[in-house]
Amino acid sequence: MHDLQPASSRPRLAWQSDGKSSDVPVLLIHGLGQTLHDWPVAFVDGLTGAGCRVIRFDNRDVGRSPRFDHLGAPPLLRLWLCSTLRLPQWVRPPYSVAEMAADAVALLDALDIPAAHLVGASMGGMIAQHIALAHPRRVQSLTLIMSSSGAPGLPSPRSDVQKALSGGEPASLPAAIAAATAFRRLIAGPLAADDLAELEQRVARSTAYGWPGGAGVARQYAAILADRARWRQLARIAVRCLVVHGERDPLLPLAHGQDAAGRIPGSRFLPLAAMGHEITPSHASAMVPEILRLLRET
Repeated sequence: MHDLQPASSRPRLAWQSDGKSSDVPVLLIHGLGQTLHDWPVAFVDGLTGAGCRVIRFDNRDVGRSPRFDHLGAPPLLRLWLCSTLRLPQWVRPPYSVAEMAADAVALLDALDIPAAHLVGASMGGMIAQHIALAHPRRVQSLTLIMSSSGAPGLPSPRSDVQKALSGGEPASLPAAIAAATAFRRLIAGPLAADDLAELEQRVARSTAYGWPGGAGVARQYAAILADRARWRQLARIAVRCLVVHGERDPLLPLAHGQDAAGRIPGSRFLPLAAMGHEITPSHASAMVPEILRLLRET
């Protein structure tokens, strides 16, 4: 794990690179509250084994990247009401998804990578969309996994998932691991025994690595709630795009992926029947060949 000061004044992100520096660069961008350790080893190894340099990092406010505690706890209820009821944006988040996208571009700058293939999961897919819109020359291809266009009218999370999202910050690391494991199992969909064991180990490692979490996840969620105009711009994305979405996703139901694929010209849509809102080694075995196919076609 490394940290590297970008050439600009953007945050000093924690990052890790696997593969040779001369290999094809693939930037992995994870979702809400996730760290660089939330990518399954099988997913990373599948890409590096095919000649990719895989760069993964902690978004601002999670893991070992800088925390923005000086910005305080965000007004989530007001932001949620504005987003859900499509009211004017009369409150602002501490920072935006577009700013998180700029962080990722600054990391590419610091690593002297002029362009990369982007793979974004959930919120990471939203960040990747912003990069493709604001910095099209930095993007060689775009893969969106269990993500969303953010368009109005898309289905909400399942009711039990919505309730679980409102939980507070646990008081101890063991409690945080237990809470994170329970939530990730809730949204993961049906899991084989091996995938469940891998998920539990990965969540425990990632939670311990990023402990304590503080209000960072709430600030990231506030950025998502305020990111309301991106869907109107997606027709401008010109790079090849693969959209992968689970048919059993209870957090961002299948319609979110279908809508994103429909708005980005020429996208290829890959639904996975047994997938919820989680990438497991079994899902990786289905996704990685399709991502590599996209890279070859670019």
